[in-house]
Amino acid sequence: MQEIDVDELDLGINFLYLHMQIEKGRHFLIYFWSRYPALQYGIAFLVGICLSFHLAYCLLALLFPKKSTLIVILLGYLYSLSLCSNPHLKEQTVGTGIFHITEIKRGQSPFGSMLIYEGKLRTFHTDSQTFHRLNCQIQMKQKKSRPLGDRDYIIYHAFLEEKSPRHFILKTKKESVWTPLKQKSWAELRFQAKEKMRAWAKRSFDKKEVQDLMISLLTGQKENRVQLFQFGQIGLSHLLAISGFHFAILTGTTIFLLRNFLPKKLLFFCVILLMSAYFLYMGEAPSIRRAWVGVLVYLSAELFKRPSSALNALGVALIIALVIDPLIVLDIGFQLSFAATLGILLFYSCIEKWLRKCLPKRKLAELRSLPIIDQWASLIATYLRKVVALNLSVLLFSLPLCLFHFHRFPLIGLFYNLFFPTLFSLLILWLLLSLFLPILLTSLEAYSQLLLTLVTNAPKKWMFSLGLSSFPMPLAALLFLAVFLWAIHLRFSLLTVKEWELT
Repeated sequence: MQEIDVDELDLGINFLYLHMQIEKGRHFLIYFWSRYPALQYGIAFLVGICLSFHLAYCLLALLFPKKSTLIVILLGYLYSLSLCSNPHLKEQTVGTGIFHITEIKRGQSPFGSMLIYEGKLRTFHTDSQTFHRLNCQIQMKQKKSRPLGDRDYIIYHAFLEEKSPRHFILKTKKESVWTPLKQKSWAELRFQAKEKMRAWAKRSFDKKEVQDLMISLLTGQKENRVQLFQFGQIGLSHLLAISGFHFAILTGTTIFLLRNFLPKKLLFFCVILLMSAYFLYMGEAPSIRRAWVGVLVYLSAELFKRPSSALNALGVALIIALVIDPLIVLDIGFQLSFAATLGILLFYSCIEKWLRKCLPKRKLAELRSLPIIDQWASLIATYLRKVVALNLSVLLFSLPLCLFHFHRFPLIGLFYNLFFPTLFSLLILWLLLSLFLPILLTSLEAYSQLLLTLVTNAPKKWMFSLGLSSFPMPLAALLFLAVFLWAIHLRFSLLTVKEWELT
C-alpha cells in the first residue's frame, strides 16, 4: 500500500482552503455589487479614468468579478483620453487660448496682494499643436481695470507654463489681448458676494487670526497660510476645506429649524434650493461638488419617496462629478473626501459594533435607572465609541492617500479628532446664528480664540508622524484594494442580513 506524503497532503489542503476563500470573497463581491450597483459603476468609471493617468490602477479592476463591469472601466478610460490633453511642457509655450473662469480668489506674492483666476483652458492653440481642457490659473496684480469674471475670454499671445503634472499657469503680458465671449460664468458674481462676506468678517472681529478663520468658513478661501499649516500639523486641515462635513451641518440645521413650519415635501424642496444656492456661492471645487451632489441625491430620494442607500448615493455623486470633469480625480481634496466618505459608509457600523464590547451600548430605559454619575459616564462612553469608530473608518481609507501624497500622517490627529470636530461644529452653528443676531459676535470671537489656542498650543511632544521616504502608486492601489475587500468581508461577518439591508 502506497504511503501518503503528509507534506503533499498539507499543501493540497492549504490550496483547497485558499481556493474556497477566494470563491467566498468572489461571492461576497458579487452580492455586494448587486446591492449597490450605482457605487459599482461609479468606482469602475473612476478606475477607467485613473488608468489613463497611471497603469497601477489596473489592480483595482480586481474589485469587479463580473466581466461586464470591464466595459464601464473601458468607457471611463476612453472618455478621459477623448476629453483631456496631457502635454508635457519643458518651457513656456506661446499661443492663443479660450479661458473659462470658475473662481476668482485673493492671493499673496512677494510683491504684494494679487488676484488668482482659476478655471479651464477649453483650447490652447500653438503654432504646431492644440491642447484641450487644461486645469489652469492666471495670476495678476489687484487693480481696478481687471477682466471681469462673468464670461469666457479668448486670450491672444499668452504664455502657457506647466506648474505640476496636468496643472498649468497662463501668463499674460502687456501685449496679451483679452477678447470677451458670449459664454457666461458665475465667477464674478460669486467673487463679489464673497468680498462682501470678507468685509463683514473684517468689520465684525478685532483679532486677525479670528478674521482669517471666519473668512475661511464664510468663503472657502484660506488666506492665512500659517493658520492652515497649524491645522494641518495636527490633522485638522479638512475642517477648513468646505466639504461634506459642512454640507451635512447646514442641511441638518436647516431641516431641524424648518421641520415644524413646512410640510415634508416642501421642506425637502426648500432645502434642495438652499443647498444648491450654497453650492453656487461656494464654487465648483471638487470636494464641494461631490458633497452637493451627494446631498442632492439624498434629499431628492426623500422628496420623491424613493429610498436610496448612502452607498448608491455616493456612486451617483461620483459618476456625475466624473462626467462633468474627469480631471477631478487629480484633486487631492476630492480624493480624500471620497475616500473618507467611503470609509465611513463601509466601516463605521462594523467598528462601532466591535467597540460595544468595551464601551457597551445601553437602552434608554436602562440608562434612566442608573445613578446620575453612571448616566454621564454612559453618555461619555457612547460619544467616545461613536467618535473612535468614525475616526478609524476615515483613517483606513485615507491613510494610503496621505502616505502617497504627503509621505506622512500626523498621529496626533487621532487624538484631536476625538473632540475638535464636535467643538468646530458648534463654531459653525454659532457663526450661522451670528449672521442674524449680531449680539452673539463678541462671544463667537472669544470661542473662536479658544479653539485657535487649542490648535496653536498643541503639545509639541505629541507632534510625531507616521512617515515614509516614498510610497509608490502601485503600493497605494494595492493597499486600497486590500482595505476595500476587508470592509466587505467584515460586513458579511459581523452584520446580520437585516442590518445589511438597512445600511
